[in-house]
Amino acid sequence: MRALPKMLMILGLGAALAGCSSEPPADTAAIPRPEVRVARVESRSFRETIEAPGQWKASVETVLPAPFEAVVESIAVGIGDRVRRGEVLAWCRTAESDAVLRGAEMMRRQATDARSIQDAEQAVAEARRSIVHVPITSPASGTVLRRQIDAGSRLSSGSELLAVVTDDALVFEVRVPVSESAAIRAGMESTISDGDGPARAARVRSSLPTSGGDQSTLVWLRPQAPPERPALGRFGTGVIFTGRNITSLAVPDTAVVEDDLTGASRIAVLDSGEVVRWVSVRLGPRVDRARAVSGADLKQGVLLVVDGQRALLDGMHVAVRP
Repeated sequence: MRALPKMLMILGLGAALAGCSSEPPADTAAIPRPEVRVARVESRSFRETIEAPGQWKASVETVLPAPFEAVVESIAVGIGDRVRRGEVLAWCRTAESDAVLRGAEMMRRQATDARSIQDAEQAVAEARRSIVHVPITSPASGTVLRRQIDAGSRLSSGSELLAVVTDDALVFEVRVPVSESAAIRAGMESTISDGDGPARAARVRSSLPTSGGDQSTLVWLRPQAPPERPALGRFGTGVIFTGRNITSLAVPDTAVVEDDLTGASRIAVLDSGEVVRWVSVRLGPRVDRARAVSGADLKQGVLLVVDGQRALLDGMHVAVRP
């Protein structure tokens, strides 16, 4: 009987020792780290630029008036169409010759006998031969801004037929912060980006003396070659080159994350332990695929994430992809 308690004691001790040497629970395994691609903050030279939002506008519009009381016979253009200098845009006839034709046609409708019908048809033929047709031509190359008429419209002398924005009057108006506008001069090289193809080369035409309601200076950029079909009112971005070079910290374009609502920009940098820290940055000029940036505690050689950073949080550990 004494052997049984001794046997139970040995079995209990064995179970305790077995428990001490067992594997740790599965939920204490290492958490997988998201993989990212990285690059280093560099220092490089940039052409200094001033970047500002803007939109296509007409600095002045050319109105084509009716030269006399007239009736529109035909019109060949519509809003947004390109026109060339001297191109015929519409045909009109004088109100007097139109009245003669209408009278002759009425006489023919009222004729009842053979003689009166013959006389009326002759009058109609003479009225048609005597109609004065007048072409309306474009005074310059440009784009149709407005069209107030259709075929058959009756016009008084001086009333508007069409309005055209000439190529010389087409501008991209940008709103530049007052603090930066002092560096802008007429003739400076610039570019216009509006989402319709590559950036368009332009020059600064003028800087308006008055400021917008948002305390910005209005600057007109004139494209060196006008768009085929300029969309007046379309928004975009203007970049003005000041003619100076600057040296700045630079990061790849893909490293910058911009907030669509606030417009704020930031980048994700890594410390020596591959821990993420988001840094707010102010964007500068762009060259090739690099962007000048400035931000607190940002230095040359710092490691930053260039791919896979959008879902990362501050303090998160990552694994650098080779």
